[in-house]
Amino acid sequence: MNEKECAVQSLVDLCLRLSELQGKEVKDEESAITYPSQYPFCWYSRSLVRNDSDPAAVCRELAEHGSPLVSFTDSEHSEELRRALEEKGYRQISEQVLMCADLKDIDVREDAHIRRFGEKDVEDWAAAVCKGFGKPDDPSFRDFAKDKDNYLYGYILDGEIVGTLLLYSRNGNAGLHEVSCREDLRRKGIASALVRHALSRCREAGDSVTSLQASPLGKLTYAALGYREYGTLYTMALMK
Repeated sequence: MNEKECAVQSLVDLCLRLSELQGKEVKDEESAITYPSQYPFCWYSRSLVRNDSDPAAVCRELAEHGSPLVSFTDSEHSEELRRALEEKGYRQISEQVLMCADLKDIDVREDAHIRRFGEKDVEDWAAAVCKGFGKPDDPSFRDFAKDKDNYLYGYILDGEIVGTLLLYSRNGNAGLHEVSCREDLRRKGIASALVRHALSRCREAGDSVTSLQASPLGKLTYAALGYREYGTLYTMALMK
């Protein structure tokens, strides 16, 4: 698996883990699309198109499945797929940078301001994520908090959660998600501290690589930590 595939796989793994936690069935390996859980418009319920899938086949599957969110990477077919999806009523809502790094190249360290959150205090953590990103609540957070394999970290300042990170590691690939920071505290090292803290646990656990999907602005923070860009992930939503 190359670096671009690693960066995509960490998202696929987390989406499929949500399906497992909910007891939902997932489409078989022959499908052009991976369908995780069925929360309406949940970020982790989006359908994930396999690389180099035929755009016509993708649209046929989406029409049958009725998926409101779909993601795909840049490839020789991506523009054709985008046009086909637009004809079906989809519009792009997100563009993320696929990034990956060798874990041994990251300067990891624990931080006393950071602690792990769980099922008992997930509501506080979820509220901080929504505030940091300026987005509505995501019901999947409650499921993730029930899972011992998910690590929900919060950066605490003056008794308030001002930064968040969700870590899910699988097959040696430490995937980072929901890295947020309160708007007035950005560019002060909080996101970097969260990443270093989370990865200190991953190195101890024997993970070898780390990957994420960054916003165009957030990629600067990750590049400074040692991550490199390997492609783009587009997400489109069905507009009713």
